[in-house]
Amino acid sequence: MKRERSGEDSAGAEAPKAKRRAGAAEAEQPRMNVTNRCWARTAAGRNCGAACSRDDGIPYCKVHFKRGDSAVKVVAHDEHPEIFGNVLVATQDLPKGYKFIYWGDLLRSSELRKRQHAMEHVIEFCPNPYTNQVRGTIDPTAHPEGSVLQYAMMPGPGECVNMAPTWTHFGRYGKNGRTPLAARVYKLTRPVPKGQQISHDYGSGWMECRGIKKMNCGTKKYPMPLKKPRKPRKPRAAAPPEAVEEAAAVAAQ
Repeated sequence: MKRERSGEDSAGAEAPKAKRRAGAAEAEQPRMNVTNRCWARTAAGRNCGAACSRDDGIPYCKVHFKRGDSAVKVVAHDEHPEIFGNVLVATQDLPKGYKFIYWGDLLRSSELRKRQHAMEHVIEFCPNPYTNQVRGTIDPTAHPEGSVLQYAMMPGPGECVNMAPTWTHFGRYGKNGRTPLAARVYKLTRPVPKGQQISHDYGSGWMECRGIKKMNCGTKKYPMPLKKPRKPRKPRAAAPPEAVEEAAAVAAQ
């Protein structure tokens, strides 16, 4: 939301600035390194900020860990629920850079093989950005109400993403002190108005290897951000006859 410019009174003096409305979209979340305060928003649009002291470091309070971030809601696709199922929709205007947390059970490869039903929603756990080494798999499907990011759609051919993953992870791996849950932080790459779907890229070839045809999933009620039409290329100007003759002469030598 843009700040309103305060007007000037008849004497030319600047009018006093209006107080910022509670829940304004420009309100900032805690920084990445602040994990003892909840990152979610309330239904009224305020930053929650409640205390949280989880062993895995996931910065959600008990309420938002159980119900999910109130900045979004899970709804059935209003036109083709038989194809798209549930989608994730913004309940309020959200600014670029707003942070979500994709969290779930931290699984080893042996455990993942027993959860084939979850393969459509899992993401890799890569806590070290310098090595990009996979240390496990995050499965959100056992937490359908709290881990709401699993319902974010992949955009169709005429649509584009509005959210992308970061390198920030929560959770620990290894024999000593491995946490049952882990998470990865995602950020909005553009402002998202109320009612728009949240979308991100599932990865190269995700649709093709499953034999799924890409379709636009935005609707009038729950739109998706659209790609800008490409501008047609201007035709190249024809070379003057002198330049053509000179090039032919050089080639003949």
